[in-house]
Amino acid sequence: MFNKLKLKLTLANVIVVGLIFIFVFTGVYVTMYNSIVSQSGQLMNLLTYSIISGEEPQNPKLLGLLGKQDFIIANLTSKGQLIDYNGTPLISTLSSKYVNELVDKTMAEGGKTNFLFIKIVNPPDNKPIQIAMKSSTIQSSSGNIYLARLFKKQDNSLSIILINIDYENSLLKSLRYNLIIVAFAGLGLVFGGSLFMAGKVVKPIKAAWEKQKNFVADASHELRTPLSVMQTNLELVMGNKEETVESQANWLENIYFENKHMTRLVDDLLLLARADSGQKLLELENFSLSTTVEKTAAAFVPVTEERNIKFDYAIDPNVNFFGDESKIKQLVVILLDNAVKYTPQNCSISLELKNNKDSIELIVSDTGEGIDKENLEKIFERFYRIDKARSSENGGIGLGLSIASWIVKEHRGTINVFSTLGEGTTFKVLFLKYEKKRK
Repeated sequence: MFNKLKLKLTLANVIVVGLIFIFVFTGVYVTMYNSIVSQSGQLMNLLTYSIISGEEPQNPKLLGLLGKQDFIIANLTSKGQLIDYNGTPLISTLSSKYVNELVDKTMAEGGKTNFLFIKIVNPPDNKPIQIAMKSSTIQSSSGNIYLARLFKKQDNSLSIILINIDYENSLLKSLRYNLIIVAFAGLGLVFGGSLFMAGKVVKPIKAAWEKQKNFVADASHELRTPLSVMQTNLELVMGNKEETVESQANWLENIYFENKHMTRLVDDLLLLARADSGQKLLELENFSLSTTVEKTAAAFVPVTEERNIKFDYAIDPNVNFFGDESKIKQLVVILLDNAVKYTPQNCSISLELKNNKDSIELIVSDTGEGIDKENLEKIFERFYRIDKARSSENGGIGLGLSIASWIVKEHRGTINVFSTLGEGTTFKVLFLKYEKKRK
């Protein structure tokens, strides 16, 4: 699926660039073609004017063209019979048979069209003359290409001007060839580059899709487990209808526990789903962070005493915060609950709330089992649990730290974890003070 997407993105990019190449290269070719044709046309007009008017050309720029281009001027009778011809020094190497061939081809091409009347102006005096003429492009038997013009003179005799455009034709042919090579080479590079960039673009999409797929699979599994337990226990209860509620309390307690577990799972899933959809979930207000953290910590004292875990907390007074109080409380609960679950008896847990100059720091540490480096990089992933069997026994579903990370990020804070295997784990949450964030 993603390979097809990558290929589609690549081909779309190549097509767009290909169309740009066609537009640009066509413009280059047309510009060059018009420039070359214009130069030959200027020379043709210069020679035509000179023949009709009997005046010598005066324009220095056009005079320079006469020495760079080979041309033939053939004079004919009104019936098209060749009288004489002249032109550049090239004429001396041409046979009369060759010139007659060119004349015949010009006359044949000219016979297909009517004479057109045009005005030719000879700079610098800008004196116009009007002539009747026919234009065509012919090719000799030897492969030479000529721009031909047949026109009538005042005595009704005919003249033909033949300008050799082999060089121009070769230049245009070479230009076409080079443009095609550049286009294909460019498209090859674009294809390779686009394929590479498409891979870069698709990679996070693929990762997100895989993550979503795993999320759905894990959620389905987590929901299936309590439902299966509930169904089994209900079947036991329904199979013993004569028994009292008290005698079946064990099965009913299992159902109650799994129902609470599933309710918490659904609530957490809904929270994450709403967060992913971009919904506004925070109710921001000013509140005493010191009071909230202290009350939450105090609620864990009985739990730690029951498990014979030493719990110390140090909270700086008068720490005010702008945020969602219920979500911050949930954050503290998640971190403390996590510490209690993975700290054995006779070990310790500590909580600190520090009011720094520019920030507020919340630190939860334990002297429990610790986390190895491989697992440390994944603990904020959804449904990730280091010891799945033990997490299930403790009622963990692997969403707590994901939710904690989301809460911190929504409050523009950072959360980091430091751990040494066998020595313990520390979570550090850092919030910029509200005044600083507003700036």
